[in-house]
Amino acid sequence: MIQTDGCVRDYEVCPRLVPADREAAVRVRPRAEHGRFDRAAKLHVKLFPVSGLCSTGKYADDPEPTLQWRLEEDGSLLIRAFFAGEQEFTLLVTAEEFGHPQGAKSPRKEMRFGLYSLRPDLYGRVPLRGDLHMHSNRSDGEAAPEAMAAQGRKIGLDFLAVTDHHQYRPSLQCIAALKDVPTGLLLFSGEEVQLPGTPVHILNFGGDFSVNEWVDQHPDAYRQEVAALLRAHPVVRNDMEAFPVGAADWTFRKIREVNGVSVFCHCFWQREHYMLDEAVTREILARREFDAMEAVSGHGIVNWWSNNLQSVLASEESGGGEKFSIVGTSDSHSLDGPNEFGCTCTFAFPERAEHGSILDALRNGWCVAAEEQTGEIPRFYGAFRLVRYAAFLRKHWFPRHDELCHAEGTLLQEVFAGRPEMLPAVKLVADAVRAYRESLVKPFNEAR
Repeated sequence: MIQTDGCVRDYEVCPRLVPADREAAVRVRPRAEHGRFDRAAKLHVKLFPVSGLCSTGKYADDPEPTLQWRLEEDGSLLIRAFFAGEQEFTLLVTAEEFGHPQGAKSPRKEMRFGLYSLRPDLYGRVPLRGDLHMHSNRSDGEAAPEAMAAQGRKIGLDFLAVTDHHQYRPSLQCIAALKDVPTGLLLFSGEEVQLPGTPVHILNFGGDFSVNEWVDQHPDAYRQEVAALLRAHPVVRNDMEAFPVGAADWTFRKIREVNGVSVFCHCFWQREHYMLDEAVTREILARREFDAMEAVSGHGIVNWWSNNLQSVLASEESGGGEKFSIVGTSDSHSLDGPNEFGCTCTFAFPERAEHGSILDALRNGWCVAAEEQTGEIPRFYGAFRLVRYAAFLRKHWFPRHDELCHAEGTLLQEVFAGRPEMLPAVKLVADAVRAYRESLVKPFNEAR
């Protein structure tokens, strides 16, 4: 769980996101009495565009000149300014003699609040964190599917799928287990597709039915269709086996048919050698049949070089997320590994917090890969614009989101342990997460 700093803990910023190249009003409201701004003898308020672009149309080191501010009766701070371009802004509030009239005072206290202005195509999109790849005890994992879901919510995930090896049904069991639970966690169907004659691992995320099961039921048709695809789109290199490439392309197309998102998995995963020949990897990348590529996946500490290679290759080949999406996944097999569950994930920006919208975002590049190993700094991979925005959210918005999700996930664990009386509490916290997300763009006069 992300550590929360004082400005995130003690104050509510509403809205935190504003439209670019427009004037907007923002309120910074204290969440407790000790944070009231009118406890200061004097306030100095400045707004700095982090990229340097001011309302004058020029880049400068000076603060934004259009800033106006006033104190409200409830001790909150109301500002109004023109927010130029798409960028982060730092609202710097310096309070002199800040504290209790008869108690301890800080001679000079500086508080920094992050704001972000977004262009129309990104403004209003919903920031969500998810994991597309994990394994339960229905294959080679350790925990039950519903336990994976509860723990996922506890660490701040908004969506996930159980993707067991060669099995689709565990993801449906997970969905069924939470069917009547009023949680904000969105669950998807999924499986890790591993087909005969190929070492390629592929995720079917959100598909309507199982590709693994279809091949099990139609083995001859599978091989005939792969052969036909290779005849139509032959592999020209003679230093590699063609069938794995054809099987991968067939799988990507099949996942598209079943309305899923296809993810090319851990292509540089290594034991004594790469589990997938590099020539096959590069041919699959060149043919571009998949929707997304794992830039970072689980086992980052014991197999850190794999993630290094995957992230660089994904960045080079994706064209900044324009040719295919870049995602991060945990590939978790346990809830307890310090650098497994939750260490890598995907930040997605769908138009709505709904299944179909999330799938569209993952297909169309509205996502970045995120990695945060235990004790390490966060890292993001993908298009620069989205990476910069994701880093802002990680710093200023997700800390409180994760605290709320931690409470919801803990309650889900109690429900699955046989305490259904906790269901109303689950709904209360899920509603609080939803309200907090909505406050990102809610006008200040509509916030509580």
